[in-house]
Amino acid sequence: MFNSDLNLLGVAIISFGALSFSTASAQTILFQDNFDAGDTTLVDQISDPSSRGNGSLQGDIHYQVRVDGTEFNGGSFGIPPELRIHNNALDFSAGLELNVNGQTAAQFGDRTVRFEDSNGIEYNWGPELGDHYEISFQLHATHNSPLAFSISDTGAMGHYRPDGELPYDFGLSTWTGNWRIGEDGLSQSISGATKAQAFDVRVLIDERGPQATASVFIDNSESALHTFDIDFDNSERYFQFYGRNNYGGTLDDLQVTSLAIPELSNFSLLTALLLLTGLFVIRRSPKV
Repeated sequence: MFNSDLNLLGVAIISFGALSFSTASAQTILFQDNFDAGDTTLVDQISDPSSRGNGSLQGDIHYQVRVDGTEFNGGSFGIPPELRIHNNALDFSAGLELNVNGQTAAQFGDRTVRFEDSNGIEYNWGPELGDHYEISFQLHATHNSPLAFSISDTGAMGHYRPDGELPYDFGLSTWTGNWRIGEDGLSQSISGATKAQAFDVRVLIDERGPQATASVFIDNSESALHTFDIDFDNSERYFQFYGRNNYGGTLDDLQVTSLAIPELSNFSLLTALLLLTGLFVIRRSPKV
């Protein structure tokens, strides 16, 4: 009987551990865009990522593209195009040759790429993200600021230096061979953002403790390039990408992932309780 009890106890512990492990390791891909589509300058095709990924929110989110603050709705971007999908990436270079400074000959307006829902309202990611999440993408840098990424707790337009601007709770950009990373106007310059090179960027946001942090990882490094304390004023979260006038660059392999650990479901807890109760009943049963 003693060995039987041990076996049952082992089953209970393993079962409960499996439930706990599956919960602890849970992550949810909310959004993906690999831009794997034919070359296009059509606004509607660029703005609709529904067929370019498998995130749980894939069909609910579109891009909102603004040039110098004016939103593009339908039609095609100009000639040369302010934005296009080319070679399976979102291209800010318009196919034009870049000079030694990573600039095109043509002058474009400043371009902001934000996210919106099916009603055209800027998308608040907050309810879906939880308190632990990451945004990853491939950034092909040119000399200066081909693209900047920012997070804010109020809807905002993009900016070429969001790391140094107050409306942004976190910002990242390249700047003359350096990474510029910051929050609420406090910026840190870190070398390594070599021009004409593609970087895999992962921004990890952790809001689980009393102080939220943002950590930046480059090219799958296990060590963070930098970790910043960040301060949100509310539960809303908005993301923006920004391309500055005639500086080129590309964005690719965009993904938003929630890493929040959900609480054990009532079903999981009930299952574990039943296993332990069964063990107790068997242990208390009189021998025949």
